[in-house]
Amino acid sequence: MSSKNMTDIIEAYLLQLLQVQSVIEIRRAELAQRFEVVPSQINYVLRTRFSTHRGYLVDSKRGGNGYIKITRIDENDRAYQLVAVLKMIPSQITVQASQELLQIIQEMQLMSQREVELISTLFRPASLNRVSAEEGDQLRAHLMRELIERLRFEIIQEVE
Repeated sequence: MSSKNMTDIIEAYLLQLLQVQSVIEIRRAELAQRFEVVPSQINYVLRTRFSTHRGYLVDSKRGGNGYIKITRIDENDRAYQLVAVLKMIPSQITVQASQELLQIIQEMQLMSQREVELISTLFRPASLNRVSAEEGDQLRAHLMRELIERLRFEIIQEVE
């Protein structure tokens, strides 16, 4: 089987378990053995298919008694997901990284495609040409944090 197909199969298996309960805990070695893959294949599935911005928390412990704990985040707990996105932002981000973060925010249905495009325009180097490249990366990171904090505030206001 190809790697992609195996990735899909492992994802489907984990999703099936998550339909029954919102938190699952399994041993990495047993999962790898079940699907006859190396543990790094399991790590790949977790990293690409069960990320925080996709609505999952993954806790794992490596080693002989290593386990994987996957928790499905309530779709309405988008404020929590935004905190996780916020933690992903370093002190400086490139245009490419800002585009990826905006895509995550759009996938979370917190911004429309038009809003993403408008903000992307502001993050371009041409829009920040009055500052050095390094200062532009710092400013972009600061603005991204401010945007996420504002979105988080709006979500919290909706709940109250």
